[in-house]
Amino acid sequence: MDNKKILILIFLYLSFTLLFADKAITRGPDVGEIYFIGPTVTAEGIYRSTDFGETVTCMDSSYYYNQIESICADLTPGSVYCILQFMDLYYSNNYGQQGSWIFRNGSTYRVNSGRNEGVLYNTIESHSNNYGISFIQHQLNGFFGGLKTSELDNQIDCGYGITSDIEPDSVYLLISYNNFENLQIKHVFNIAWSTEMHLSRGYENGELYLFTRNIQYLDHRLY
Repeated sequence: MDNKKILILIFLYLSFTLLFADKAITRGPDVGEIYFIGPTVTAEGIYRSTDFGETVTCMDSSYYYNQIESICADLTPGSVYCILQFMDLYYSNNYGQQGSWIFRNGSTYRVNSGRNEGVLYNTIESHSNNYGISFIQHQLNGFFGGLKTSELDNQIDCGYGITSDIEPDSVYLLISYNNFENLQIKHVFNIAWSTEMHLSRGYENGELYLFTRNIQYLDHRLY
């Protein structure tokens, strides 16, 4: 397969995976820097771009198909996290290069980049201040239902979670102002609880983006 066909295949895959942003694509700390999961000759791998996706470099092609659950870039240049099957968290300090991954711990659902270097969140459940070596549990007072997606705000100690409960046609946007120690209902969406949902923060304080996709007969919740 020539380079032109490989590039077309990568961008077709990237266009598809944009629908699953918190799983397959993540922003790096520099402007225009992104990491994403894409196809390789063997199965799938991790790619990096520094020019908004105009050109891409395969950093690691050693994974089997669907082995990568999600990826996340740290605010530290070159630092990337990867969750594999069975919720195992790995860390790379060399831009995700093959051979640079170090096992951190298990039982991570989905990680979000924090506001400072070395800080990441395991959904709303806990956070790490040391690049995933250890996690600090949150109290989660006021939390209810099953968590569908979560994200941090750029404002210090502020974060969000979307949950579904016993009402089949409602989901709840929860907000915390003290680092997920306490949560309260911010908004109720008239959306079926089977809807796939993803949150992503913007640049300004309070700026939040929500992606939804209707999935029939499935209940997509992290736990």
